[in-house]
Amino acid sequence: MGGNPDLCSLDSINVWKGKYSMHIVKRNIDGYGSFAQEIPFKSIALKKYKIIGAVRTKNVKEKYAGVFVKVTDKDGNVICRQDMGALKINNTKDWNIYTAEFYTDETAVKIKVAGLMYGSGEAWFDNFSIEEIPLSSKILSPNIDKYINEYFKIVRDNSLVKDTNYTNNLKINAKLLCTGDSTLAYCHSVLKNYITPKLNDGHSFFQTAMDVKEWQSGDKTTEEGLANFAIGKIIDDHIAYINVPTFVSLDSILIKKYVDSLQTIITKLDNQNPKGWIIDLSNNMGGNSWAMISGLGSILGNGTFGYSISSNGNKMTRIYNEGWAGWDTTIMFKNTNPYHLKNTKLPIAIIYGNATASSGEVVAIAFRGMKNTKSFGQETNGSTTRIDNFELSDGAYLNLASGVDADRNGVLFGGRIIPDTITKDNDTALTEGTKWIGVINKQ
Repeated sequence: MGGNPDLCSLDSINVWKGKYSMHIVKRNIDGYGSFAQEIPFKSIALKKYKIIGAVRTKNVKEKYAGVFVKVTDKDGNVICRQDMGALKINNTKDWNIYTAEFYTDETAVKIKVAGLMYGSGEAWFDNFSIEEIPLSSKILSPNIDKYINEYFKIVRDNSLVKDTNYTNNLKINAKLLCTGDSTLAYCHSVLKNYITPKLNDGHSFFQTAMDVKEWQSGDKTTEEGLANFAIGKIIDDHIAYINVPTFVSLDSILIKKYVDSLQTIITKLDNQNPKGWIIDLSNNMGGNSWAMISGLGSILGNGTFGYSISSNGNKMTRIYNEGWAGWDTTIMFKNTNPYHLKNTKLPIAIIYGNATASSGEVVAIAFRGMKNTKSFGQETNGSTTRIDNFELSDGAYLNLASGVDADRNGVLFGGRIIPDTITKDNDTALTEGTKWIGVINKQ
């Protein structure tokens, strides 16, 4: 069992075939619920498969259910991931058989098969199977050939992956898989589920034009639990605590609302004369880092808070200054009326967790090297690279890891961030951070 289901159990009444199905119930829209099995899986060459499963749903509202497959290599790198998200298995639907393709190659050593549900509702799963699909011997469509070449030119010119033999082999595989199907939708599936994960940078991702449109919609990201707002309170009688969660949105109205709400929280807490700050990033899986930085700017302070070293060696500087945040002289967001702390010398404890990723890690790095600042918790996810967004000819985007993150002192990451004090869980990290603030105040 994985994620945070309210129930995950065998059901002998609602079945497709046989005696039992697996039943998942979720009442909270956040996260996911799943059951899974991992098995050894060896592929001697590039191969195409389909995962087959029977699924029944009841009141699945925000997202979807599906049969999930993840293929990994000996180092744990994802070779292919498929969760049937494109099939939109939601609402209330009776039993039906669903299929989706996935891909493997000679590096595969393990496969994970699961029943998965995002959002709230109920889902039943039964009758899983895997079948191989022979590769086509037809000629590749010229339009698809051109599109794949377009994708790999972006990779060649901008990716952190500089092994041309490796990327050339990936291009060959992309074309082999797309042979026999002349639709861009199928090519998108290959690029999204197999080729982009095989870049092995742990961060890049591919979006169709529809994916991008939904991501830009404030209503859509809020509905799916991706655009979350910070919360704050006074704890232990004198410490200002702020939880900064995942915030995924490019909607300008929603971003401004997010920054304003975070500034309001800071103002309210600062007016209670705290003796220190705790910034909790333990459940921040990323999103829009500029919104987070702008909102936290009054605590972070003016000046350089980090760098990104591009694949060509160029250094980009991350800056916050009086409400605006951006690269060098390029403003990514501007808050016209930034709040200023009463006391900028208070101790600041930063909480990390294994889920802290991407933009959450940008915020974590922003506080590295600051005076009177210390981090607590567990090592982060390791997505400490800059994502640049490259639009393809059909409106799809390759969001590509193109730079390695560094802190204000030039310390490079490009992997997991290890906190100053490692703790077994987030609650212990909060306790240790609180104790540390107390000690600093006594000095």
